[in-house]
Amino acid sequence: MKNYAYPDEFIKHGEVEKLEKIYGLDEDSIVKEIIRERETYEQIATIK
Repeated sequence: MKNYAYPDEFIKHGEVEKLEKIYGLDEDSIVKEIIRERETYEQIATIK
């Protein structure tokens, strides 16, 4: 399980869409991360 959240540090103020993109919390970034994690899992599963 992976958490998607802002880091535990001061976050600059600004437009939500820009901040989400900077911290990888926008839709595209999350989808890419899920796909990458799945591919990694599949590679590991084929090794066994």
